[in-house]
Amino acid sequence: MAENTALKSQDPPAHTWLLLLDHLEFADLHTVDDRPQLIPDPVQARAVCFEQYYLQDSRQSMATAEMASELMKAILAALPASVRCQIISGDGPDQAQVMQRLRPEHQARVLWTAVKSTDLSAAVTQADANCDFHVCLMSSQALRESGGLADVVATIDGLGSNVSRLHTPRILITGLQGRRSVEQSGQPAADDAQMHLPLLYCADSLQTDIVQGVCGSGDLPCTVAELLNSERPMNRSEQTSSQHYLQQPMSLLDILRNVPGPANRLLPIQGDDWQAWRTQTCLVWQPTQTEQDRVTTAPHLYLKPEDRWNRNDLSGTYAVTLDEIVRAAAHTEERVDTFPE
Repeated sequence: MAENTALKSQDPPAHTWLLLLDHLEFADLHTVDDRPQLIPDPVQARAVCFEQYYLQDSRQSMATAEMASELMKAILAALPASVRCQIISGDGPDQAQVMQRLRPEHQARVLWTAVKSTDLSAAVTQADANCDFHVCLMSSQALRESGGLADVVATIDGLGSNVSRLHTPRILITGLQGRRSVEQSGQPAADDAQMHLPLLYCADSLQTDIVQGVCGSGDLPCTVAELLNSERPMNRSEQTSSQHYLQQPMSLLDILRNVPGPANRLLPIQGDDWQAWRTQTCLVWQPTQTEQDRVTTAPHLYLKPEDRWNRNDLSGTYAVTLDEIVRAAAHTEERVDTFPE
């Protein structure tokens, strides 16, 4: 995609929205003739869909309130204190639980607005004009009851001068979890449907596209910071490194700009009893090692996107690639951090 000048960080600030649902999958967005549409009309005129977007901590034991608070802590830590933030909470993650998990200095920077309505379009009308960044925590059911994604985006656009400044608001839409229940037959490893989430980004002068670059939840704080014209963190592609794979978080806008690096990304993913590493072309999966099962924990390699359900272990066929990924992952000794600060 050609570089889009409307995405550059020197642009005047626009109000930024993060619509954060408890869970979201592609079929939740829009359906025509029983076929899921990734970018529904009229949103498609100003939206891109990051198709290879992963929840980097996909533990089923992690409550949605805990996941939401971890994300908010990371985003607030990435933003300067001058950025005013509003969290609109509906029937999704419990507001009190999220608030309790935030640091005291972060709690003081947040305007909390509780709404009783389960209609997402009605919830966003509670936006405070004095805030630059709005987060709407709702359930996926709220999206369906509001008439669909296009109606919600239209409502945000229609808030007019009370919310928007020099641009139509920029909007990120994603979920805290992927598909809740999956078909287990023939699936020997972690299912992509549990880790793989849609992420939509809407902005002015944006060419509709489906982005294939590998990205994850750890990239959201960098992205929000750049949208609000904060200092953009230097991503790994801008650093000198001898490693073949890049593991640092980066702004999703860099992926839209085709900044060198995303093609060689190594995205660490953590589950309840397994760990995985996703590259542009494959997924390497391995059970969490213990002293008892150390003999049976050989990593599996699945080609992407051909093997969506992780059914064909090709670790023997691609032994060199597998060894390269495992050695690159070993350079990172820290645990997988879904939302690094």
